[in-house]
Amino acid sequence: MSTYAAAKNEEDGEVEKMKIGVLTFVHTSSFGAVLQAYALSHYIEECGAECELIDYRCEKVDRIHNPKRRLKVKSIRELAILPFIYPVFRKRMIKFLCFEKKYMKFSEKTYTRENVDAAAKNYDLIVAGSDQILNRNLTGNDSTYFLDFVQDPRKKCTYAASIGTEYFSDSQAKQCEEYLKDFRNLSVREERTALRLSENLGREVSFDVDPTLLYDGSFWRHFVGERPEKEDYIVIFMVPDNPALFQAIYRLAEKTQCKLMWIKPGFMGKKKVKLLNTLSPEEFLTYIYHAKYVITGSFHAVCFSVQFQKNLIAVLPEVKERVARVVSLLENVGLMDCLVKDFDEMDGRKTDYSHVAEKLDVLREKSRRTVQSISGRNSV
Repeated sequence: MSTYAAAKNEEDGEVEKMKIGVLTFVHTSSFGAVLQAYALSHYIEECGAECELIDYRCEKVDRIHNPKRRLKVKSIRELAILPFIYPVFRKRMIKFLCFEKKYMKFSEKTYTRENVDAAAKNYDLIVAGSDQILNRNLTGNDSTYFLDFVQDPRKKCTYAASIGTEYFSDSQAKQCEEYLKDFRNLSVREERTALRLSENLGREVSFDVDPTLLYDGSFWRHFVGERPEKEDYIVIFMVPDNPALFQAIYRLAEKTQCKLMWIKPGFMGKKKVKLLNTLSPEEFLTYIYHAKYVITGSFHAVCFSVQFQKNLIAVLPEVKERVARVVSLLENVGLMDCLVKDFDEMDGRKTDYSHVAEKLDVLREKSRRTVQSISGRNSV
């Protein structure tokens, strides 16, 4: 804000807004990454600050989600299937970019590791946002997400960031802790991580919910479209491609007379299963909202299933870093019964939400206060 504008605001009795930049995963084809980034930046603005997402391009993240870079041909087989795979990835990515363009505000400038230093001076505060941005295995050891380019520690915060320290070596954990020790505010997404960091750093580390949970289901219903299928259906998302698991899923579908809808990238499906490989974030929410059951190992699919009070069957993910966040959420809202380890237990039981809303409201209000504090506002 210019000196003249600031002076005029003061003269008119207006309060100058804090300008906050959120650093998180952007331009991805991950439903959770996009929706949590939108939720956090949107809520910060509701708290009275000016907020935008920093358009930072991480080399490894870009390689995973950019269709041209992800689908580099390494064999004759890959060359043969490329004409089938590329259009699917491209269509999916276009839908995600349309969502970003419609709902999300980005910095005017695009940054890389080489020039990100310039971003620090543009904001009063930079928040390292949610998702696993502090897991260096996922970012290719990109220390930018630890805000190492910000010289003033008073401008450095995290909100519901995930670090995955339970699965790091001691040397990796120590390195992460060294980066975080001078932050003005530390907020993480897993309770065990908060306790460990608090003990090791000798300071308060807040345990807060994922940004998608800062709002209740009524907020997310604004993105939900009409029922996409005439028949009742079961959504399958991010589960192991395990024969025993799918036999159990087939039995559940037969018992409940439901169709099977498998949300996954690529084009390799299964018999008796409809493949959904080009959904937009809005379509993703729509399919979950109207589902009879949701079977998933995805943290964010669990979040939205809980928000929409769906019959939930949570399957432990194969990737260790994803286990803690799913278990932490289910523990805190009293839904550990939804976690299925024995596939024979998938008998079509109903999820009991009688006490979930109350527990989730307590977590939500605490986390909202964290964001309000970060944003310089004590109440909304």
